[in-house]
Amino acid sequence: MGKGEVMKKRWIAVIALMPVLVMAKPFGAMSEEEIKASDSSRWGNRVSLSGEPAEEMGRLTDNIRILSEKLKACTEEIVMLRPDKIDVLKELANTLAIQLVADNVGRLAKPDDPPHVQRGYERLNSFKVMLQALERKSRKKLRILVTDIIGFQMVERRSRWSSVQLRLENLKTTSLYRDLDTAFESFMNNVDKLTSGNIFDVTGTEVMRVSKLDDFANADCKANHTLDGRSRVVDRYLLVMNRDALNAYQKYTATIKTESADTLSALAEDYEFYEKYALQLLPADRKLVEQFFKEVSQFLEHIDTFLVKESEKMLQKAQDKSTEVGQLRFCTGFASHRAFFATGPVKDDCCQGYARRVRVMLEDCKKRYMKHLDLMRQRYGETRGKYIPKGWQ
Repeated sequence: MGKGEVMKKRWIAVIALMPVLVMAKPFGAMSEEEIKASDSSRWGNRVSLSGEPAEEMGRLTDNIRILSEKLKACTEEIVMLRPDKIDVLKELANTLAIQLVADNVGRLAKPDDPPHVQRGYERLNSFKVMLQALERKSRKKLRILVTDIIGFQMVERRSRWSSVQLRLENLKTTSLYRDLDTAFESFMNNVDKLTSGNIFDVTGTEVMRVSKLDDFANADCKANHTLDGRSRVVDRYLLVMNRDALNAYQKYTATIKTESADTLSALAEDYEFYEKYALQLLPADRKLVEQFFKEVSQFLEHIDTFLVKESEKMLQKAQDKSTEVGQLRFCTGFASHRAFFATGPVKDDCCQGYARRVRVMLEDCKKRYMKHLDLMRQRYGETRGKYIPKGWQ
């Protein structure tokens, strides 16, 4: 018999198992008694393999068992929420790079082999058919999904965005800036009143105190440590969520959402195949396949819950101008007196540079007061001008 004929017979050995998919009652619709009766009829009391076929069967069962274990580790460690556990996800990616089954070529028992050995070959061939079905659909989709989660750094991104948004919300900086904006307006108005009333014996620090600007600035009208430090922190956090970073995060989230849905769809198709094919598998092998379905389902649920939905929620929050985060990104909702626009309009990249805006705002306050002193000197000349403060006091 030529090599071609041998290969043909091996293919037939596998393909011959396929008609049962049409004829068999769906596995899920069977009672436990029916399943036991079918298993007893098909597999008897003993199923055995030895030599190379036994080694192959061992490799196949190890492949799906280890893959299920790696999936389970990812869900138990909740890796979608923990960048420090990214190595667990990478181990899963490495496992997914290994095919469940390299080929679906069946093996033939010898005509004189005892029944339990022939059943061993049937077990091997049936298991290969099942793994090949998983190989073509769900494992392939799952590998793409995991590879992209790692490549897009989605776990790290989600964690980084979650951290900065939570901190910004806890800081409540918009409330601080709203009070600063009011103090700025009060200071400017009070200086204008001094000028219109020809009042020259009030110092700049006194105007600050009356306007409550001294809550935010030191005696030299520069941001105090609290205001300056808070503004620098906000600037660092906003850099994480700049326009380009948001666009990339949005794009990657949409991709992962689509790929996760595709994987779930492929898993559903594979399970439909399994429902029709399960009786052709040894009960122990069925457990391996069922464990795989369970672990993939839970893994995809984690992706949808912790990665996709949380990311979408944070992206929406960053673009909503009514939220703490959105107000800071777009410099809106807390500056009705336009104190924060001394340096210019809102920046398109959503990195507003609040430390600089605060510095320029306070410089403008000081300039307004110094201009008031100059006007007083012009009005009173040398006679009374000598009583006018010569600078900021």
